[in-house]
Amino acid sequence: MVVQVSSDAHEPAARSPPSSPRVVARDLPYELLHTIFRLASTYTSSSSTSTSRAPHGGAVRSWHSHEPAAPFSLVCRRWRSPAQAVLFSSVALVGHKRAQAFVDALERSERVRQLAKKETTYVVLALDAADEQLPMSSPTPAPSRQSATSELLVAALEACSSAAHVHVRTLHQAVRKRLLAALMDLQRPLVTLVLGPTHVAARRWSEALWDVRDGWDVRPEVENLEHTGLLASGLALPPTRMGQSVRDFPQLALRRLKLCHDWPIEILATALKNSPQLEFLDLYFEQYKPAQAMVDALEVSGKNLREVRYVCASPVPLEHDRRAEDELTFSSGTSADNPTSHGPDSGDSSSAGSPPSSHSPRPRRSSSPDPSSSSTSTRARRPAPLFNLLLPHLPSLRILHCTSTELTPSALLALPPSLQSLSVKSLNSFSRFSPRALLAVLRDPHLALPNEFARLTVTDSPDEWGDEAIDEARLRCEEVGVRFEFRMDFEEEDVYESE
Repeated sequence: MVVQVSSDAHEPAARSPPSSPRVVARDLPYELLHTIFRLASTYTSSSSTSTSRAPHGGAVRSWHSHEPAAPFSLVCRRWRSPAQAVLFSSVALVGHKRAQAFVDALERSERVRQLAKKETTYVVLALDAADEQLPMSSPTPAPSRQSATSELLVAALEACSSAAHVHVRTLHQAVRKRLLAALMDLQRPLVTLVLGPTHVAARRWSEALWDVRDGWDVRPEVENLEHTGLLASGLALPPTRMGQSVRDFPQLALRRLKLCHDWPIEILATALKNSPQLEFLDLYFEQYKPAQAMVDALEVSGKNLREVRYVCASPVPLEHDRRAEDELTFSSGTSADNPTSHGPDSGDSSSAGSPPSSHSPRPRRSSSPDPSSSSTSTRARRPAPLFNLLLPHLPSLRILHCTSTELTPSALLALPPSLQSLSVKSLNSFSRFSPRALLAVLRDPHLALPNEFARLTVTDSPDEWGDEAIDEARLRCEEVGVRFEFRMDFEEEDVYESE
């Protein structure tokens, strides 16, 4: 590597011949060499975009490793120290071979031990992809390959005692106690903890690696936590353990949080209530979570939230299923000819005062219950959508991505003033964000969207919308300065918009 340096400014009138570029590059300050080597060794791709995430870490924090810095340490003695510092600053140990080589180097060299201890800030621990997907582990006391590699990886983490950003993928559950001890070491300035994902085939030998509370129990001062794919769907804790977990819950320093799988609502709500600094929240569930419990948890701690992604792959709760068709109709005798009785989408996923398009949505029963019957009215009402209730409590929200069971189009009438982008995705037939309801809101002369609001994205089946509804939604959004995007439900989604 040759660094070209201009040397025609600030020169004395008379001096010895200028140094060669090779000498100038060799004599650059340590800090400048460190920056040059770090930038030169950061992985880039000609196909990458400005929104592409770095390959390590997760949604809450991602980073690069710096293996390409290794050759710089061999150029000259002066380059060795900054190049090695860059090389060790981000360590990605994936698989048995790398883990073994790293541990062997630690045992052989005091220099390597000091670099790992003082310079390593980012660590990734993972088995080989083939080992991650092996469904069976040795039933005998003899250590399996997964267990042996996991022991090496934890030994490496122990040596990297200053690592502040740690990503742990699938490891053997036999190393749980040792791994937790390494993470709980108060001398470690832990900022980011990414746990998972775990390949489904590895559950037999890795499921007990983590407990439901480990993410925040390990270090309450962690700012970025991602805990995904580590627990069986529908996990339920024994009542005594649940009570103890909630009772002694700590105050959390979380700013960015991503959770995947069905966390018990008692623990989830308590964690959110104790996270007043949250700025980014990404939740994925396969079981219904009560809207009011989520509102209670976030109405105070959500003041600083800027981006929320909320995906619930479940339809209405089981106790509501037998009433589903009634719930999807107007709750109080409203018909398509009289959409104003309870607002454009009150209690209904298809209400609006517009004629159907040539590709009208799936037929729904129009039962028109008797408004004088309280039992009928109660039977026909679904729980209020989460974000219709929650949006007024999120004054800093800029980006919202949610499933269509958690938001109705009438929420557009009272969006937070900071909102810039709204994305709604339909995953099942219980959508509450129908084309008719949306068009009714967009036609409302009182509609006043926030000044910063620039994009509305709907992901659904084109058969449910039809070209006419899509075209009208796009036109009416353009009239108020908003870009409307309709995506087919099989299209790939964008990566996270903010990090």
